[in-house]
Amino acid sequence: MSAAAKLAAMKAQLAELERLAEEERRQEEERKKAEEEARKKAEEEARRKAEEEKRRAEEEEKRKAEEERRRTEEARRTEEERRRTAELASQAIPQKRKSAHPDLEHEEDEEDEAQGEEAEVLHKPSLGRTCRFRDGPRTSSCTECQRRAAPCLGAKGLPAPMQARVDKKSGESPQRKRVKKSAPIVVEDDDEPATPTKKSKGKGKEVGSEKRSTEKGRGAGAAAGVAESGGEGSGRVRLGREEKEWSVDPEPEKLSDRELLQHVLVEGQKTRLGMSRLLHHLEEEGELRAEWALADSKVMRQAVRKEMGKWAEEELRPLIRAEIHSVLAEFFATPAEQEEGDGQEEEGQEGEGEGGEGGEEGAPAE
Repeated sequence: MSAAAKLAAMKAQLAELERLAEEERRQEEERKKAEEEARKKAEEEARRKAEEEKRRAEEEEKRKAEEERRRTEEARRTEEERRRTAELASQAIPQKRKSAHPDLEHEEDEEDEAQGEEAEVLHKPSLGRTCRFRDGPRTSSCTECQRRAAPCLGAKGLPAPMQARVDKKSGESPQRKRVKKSAPIVVEDDDEPATPTKKSKGKGKEVGSEKRSTEKGRGAGAAAGVAESGGEGSGRVRLGREEKEWSVDPEPEKLSDRELLQHVLVEGQKTRLGMSRLLHHLEEEGELRAEWALADSKVMRQAVRKEMGKWAEEELRPLIRAEIHSVLAEFFATPAEQEEGDGQEEEGQEGEGEGGEGGEEGAPAE
């Protein structure tokens, strides 16, 4: 193959490569353009939806405001119509005139009812209306304001038959016995009045202090009961018979139930006070014995400490001195003296051994 053919083949390959690169670049540009158009279209769609939502919300707000304004206008118109109707009714039906006599009031009610027959359509019960039979606002107890069955009877609002029954009963029933407010209520076996008087009010503090003192020191006067004091206070009873007790009463079976209960209460009180006094004495004795034991133990400890000091001073001091002296002599002695001392100790031990054997031999001879 000649050089010209090879050059032509290479040029053809280069041209093909350039064509392929140009085609690929053109496809890439088309793809980018398509993506850009799709993005713009999506943005436009989103903007259009947002505007649509905003417009819809504004229309909803306008509609609600229009409805609210229409309801307000209707309420105002209704209130004006109600006020106009009330004014017409008040002009057509005059108010009741005040009268001091009940018969005249009843006659005036009949006249008002006769005059108001033509305006019955306008007389409808509603809040805020005034009663045409009484000088005041309408109440739930006024029968005329609720229905036109019977004339209004006043504040109580009872029908005529029921009011007649009430009047009949009140006339037939006897008058109640009224007691003065200042009169105290007297209870049997009770010296103190139920309601405090002016004299007793000033002595309230003294009575309270006396009660507290009697509650604290019941033991002294409880054996003789409260009969000695001549009266009875809070939580105290008085004997049925003066200067007599259950234990010395000759005929207890002839006593009444009240006297028996009084005697039983007094005896129980005496027993309780005696037991409390005994418990108090036992507690005091226990405390005193504890103090005595503590004092005795202190004295014993002091005596033992003193005797131990004396014994240590007399007996232990020479022994301690001798032991210290021997230890110091052994520590400061020379080697020769130590050998002599050891020899003396061995001779002494041998002498002690021989003496012991001789003693043992001489013992049977004796």
